[in-house]
Amino acid sequence: MDKKFDELGLTGGLPSSLTVSMRLMDLMRSDRRDVDALVDMLHCDPSLSLRLIKLANQTHSRRPSRVEDVGSALKRVGWDAAETLLMGFSLVRQGAAGGWSDFDHEAYWARAQLTACLCESLSGAAGWSSTQRAHSLGLLADVGTLALANIHRDRFSVIVQDQPEPIAPERVRLETDVLGISHCEVSHAMLEDAGLTYSLRQAVLVHKDYERICDQENDVKTWAALLLASQAAATLYLGRGRGADSSRNQAEDLLAKTTQLLGLSMEQTEEACTEAAQEWTRVREALGLQPEAAKYLKANSASSSPADSSDEDSTGAALRPIRGIVTPSIQLAPVLGNGRWGEAARILLVDDDPLTRRVVGSQLRRAGHEVLVAKDGREGLEMALTLNPQIVITDWTMPGICGVELCELLRATDVGRRLCILMLTSCDDDDDQVISALRAGADDYVTKPSNPRILQARVQAGLRTVHLRERSESMEQTHQGEVAELGILARQLESAALTDPLTQLPNRRYAIQRLEQEWEMASRTGRPMSVIIADVDHFKRVNDRHGHGGGDEVLKVVSSRMRGASRSTDVVCRFGGEEFLTLNPACTGQEALRYAERVRSAVGCKPIRHGAMDCLVTLSLGIAERTPEMKSSDELLLAADRALYTAKAAGRNRCA
Repeated sequence: MDKKFDELGLTGGLPSSLTVSMRLMDLMRSDRRDVDALVDMLHCDPSLSLRLIKLANQTHSRRPSRVEDVGSALKRVGWDAAETLLMGFSLVRQGAAGGWSDFDHEAYWARAQLTACLCESLSGAAGWSSTQRAHSLGLLADVGTLALANIHRDRFSVIVQDQPEPIAPERVRLETDVLGISHCEVSHAMLEDAGLTYSLRQAVLVHKDYERICDQENDVKTWAALLLASQAAATLYLGRGRGADSSRNQAEDLLAKTTQLLGLSMEQTEEACTEAAQEWTRVREALGLQPEAAKYLKANSASSSPADSSDEDSTGAALRPIRGIVTPSIQLAPVLGNGRWGEAARILLVDDDPLTRRVVGSQLRRAGHEVLVAKDGREGLEMALTLNPQIVITDWTMPGICGVELCELLRATDVGRRLCILMLTSCDDDDDQVISALRAGADDYVTKPSNPRILQARVQAGLRTVHLRERSESMEQTHQGEVAELGILARQLESAALTDPLTQLPNRRYAIQRLEQEWEMASRTGRPMSVIIADVDHFKRVNDRHGHGGGDEVLKVVSSRMRGASRSTDVVCRFGGEEFLTLNPACTGQEALRYAERVRSAVGCKPIRHGAMDCLVTLSLGIAERTPEMKSSDELLLAADRALYTAKAAGRNRCA
């Protein structure tokens, strides 16, 4: 059954890459509407791409066709609607109290971009016509990872520390143990919310498990194989230079098997992967992103140094902005005495005039504030988005991005809406200029040359506004944290309600729900389906001789051996008492019979020992395959039950 992701409402603000966001703002400011450039940018950002596709499907929900790639989504919603949506991006937020040290966002984005290029290239090599859908699927397939890292920071940090390799199936199991849901299931829920079709969503759900891929219907199988092949190739490419290890060997094996499912030879695969890597490098270089794989590996990220840039004013205070990396906000103490009053603030001063920067900066520093300095609007925009100032003081007239435009750009973003913005103007009596500044989103204005006391008063008034916003945001974060924890609790409760506490197998309630789901799937697709009912032979004798403790041990061992003999796609449930029900999707009666014999042999292969108990336990199993004459899943269960009684009547320890 599909798990509920109650935290879905918290995924609207997933972070985007700073570099992509800055390029996006530059493009939106230009007079030329370059659709191809915008699509290239969105192909580097899973969060923005998913939001645009969701908007296209929601606003045109009456259209029969679904939009599943960025280019089609942009064409459907139009440039203006896309601009309004995309400019409200969020960035990676890092505070002093808690950060993102265990989740490498740059590595995540690089891997998602490369996987998308590989999906497009491999699908083209296989002769598919929908290569753009393939690209979007590769980009969005692991968006659930970003959601879990954003919503469940602390818990997800534990997962990443224990299982850093995203392609490993152990990561999926650990996520389920800790969070009650895996990133594949979260991605599935997010793609469903965005309106993507069943085949793509199901491919995302199963693509980490090769055995499950092989048991899917053809459309889902090919999409899932494409995804797994691309992610395996991305693992090999990004892991280059780290030496051979189990992850590399596993990736090579998966790449060979999945490309075979796609009908590709190794020569075609190698050529397609080379083309994808070249395209990935081209796009990242065009955006100013470092293409080398090692840049994004967690092992090497600590040794990389930020770009060197400094702005030294006459007071001797140097600024070294960290580009692309969010630094923790600094807690500043109140400043009292020596003619200074109020609370210290972290202020970004943006002005192209060195004299103004020197004079206003000195006034602010004498008042005890920490002052960051930007020489123009472009630099000020980047610093405002990355260095967490509380107040931005910007000049009106500057080359490139002027003060009013800077204000508008900041207010369009998630980060900028939290700031207090003061506009420096030399025209105190120009009402139109003041009105323009306030309409652009400025909180207040200060005239030049500035009066230090007036400037400090405006700063303190701005700080009060900032603190109100911070308190409101803190309450919202607390609420979001509660929603996140409630989501985990709800899944835990649901799991408990659907799990047999003794054997830890799914219980009868789950079995019936899942049976209905598989019945509907088989009815829609026409694929085969079988069920098996197994019964422990002479179980009453075990209870009579060894008590209920012995009986419980038998049930636990039998369930463990049945699971060990099952495929990943088989669903083994405790149906009640000493009965077990196994659902075998995409499995004919003869295939189910072979599976049942394997289970019977595994259970009866050796005695079960517990205390003084030492007994050999056997199973009787009844197998039934869905036929066109059957009207419901109840008839399928009845047929399996009759087969079970046939096995018992024939002497037990057998399949019928």
